[in-house]
Amino acid sequence: MGYNNQKTRIGEFMKTAHSHSLILLALLLIQAFGFNSSMSLADEIIVPNTSQILDFTDILDISELNIENIELDRLPGKYISEQGGAVLSLHITPQGKSCWIVERIYSEPSMLNVPKKYMTHKTDLGLVDENASFFLRQTREGLIAFEQNSELDTIPNDYWIHYIKQE
Repeated sequence: MGYNNQKTRIGEFMKTAHSHSLILLALLLIQAFGFNSSMSLADEIIVPNTSQILDFTDILDISELNIENIELDRLPGKYISEQGGAVLSLHITPQGKSCWIVERIYSEPSMLNVPKKYMTHKTDLGLVDENASFFLRQTREGLIAFEQNSELDTIPNDYWIHYIKQE
């Protein structure tokens, strides 16, 4: 009888643990999918988890740059980054009070320019596009940008690129 009681108690414990696990999983899913409708996707995203920055032809750690809060009045203009023969440029223009258009142009000698536009919004993180696939943060010299889906093999999706302000 002692064995059967122990077996019953273990079974009850397993059922209780399983139901507690399901409740915990449900709570985690609710938190992960953010059922708070007052927040936008951009407000809920997290800055990419990489500290590497391509600064011209050097790889730096993010701690080597002075990352600043986005100052919207300093933002409009043209920014350049060069890697070997390729030139990446960002053109930033305001589109209303809270929206910014960022056009990234990739150019290489004897090739057609490859542009891509992002519609971004200011968040506590910097500027972020609606899909949370493009991020901009401000530095003393310009901006760092992270593109998760640049549609170009030459633009990496595993580190930031530093752009220096030109205009």
